[in-house]
Amino acid sequence: MRFKRINASSNARLMKALIDNDMTYQELADHVGLHYLTVARFMRELHKHKVIHVCEWRKDARGCASAKVWSFGEAKDAKKPAPLGRTRMRIARARQAQVA
Repeated sequence: MRFKRINASSNARLMKALIDNDMTYQELADHVGLHYLTVARFMRELHKHKVIHVCEWRKDARGCASAKVWSFGEAKDAKKPAPLGRTRMRIARARQAQVA
C-alpha cells in the first residue's frame, strides 16, 4: 500500500472516523490510508489541544494494555492499567514447573 501525506481530505476523514468510532492509531491509519507515525503525530496535536481523549486501553496479543483508544471530545483520559510485571513471571514459572 502506498501512503499519502496528510491533507485536507485525509484530515476530514480522520476527524469523521473519530467522531463516528473510537479507534486506535493503527485502526485510524488503516482506515484513512496514512502511515502509522503520521496519524500518531496528528493525534498528539489533537490531544494537546484537547480535541480528543483516551477513552480506554486495549490489550494486545500478549495481554498487555498497550493500545490507546481515542475518542472525539474533551474529557479526562482513561488511566493506563498497571503492568503485570512479577505476577506474569510467577505464572510463567508455575506453568513451566507443571510441564516438567
